[in-house]
Amino acid sequence: MGMFDWVNVEVELPDGVNNKLPFQTKDFHCHLGSVTINEEGRLIVPDCFNEDKLRDANMHGSFIFYTMDKDNNWIQFKATFMEGQLIGFERMEKN
Repeated sequence: MGMFDWVNVEVELPDGVNNKLPFQTKDFHCHLGSVTINEEGRLIVPDCFNEDKLRDANMHGSFIFYTMDKDNNWIQFKATFMEGQLIGFERMEKN
């Protein structure tokens, strides 16, 4: 299975998916750290020089995150950012 990072989602997700589910991603450092899509639609990450400090990643691009719901249904999204701002989510099927 391997290592991953946690994804906290503070914005509303499509299709009524609960944003409090324990999402994971393998698109970052994969060291069991946490990243957050905050209420303003910004990606907040640990500072690479001081992990006790958080910073805005100013993300331009996308990453995939996923989880399973209480009924063991796979849930996967692609979050896309432009110049640091979340522009949307795309629901994806399991690869």
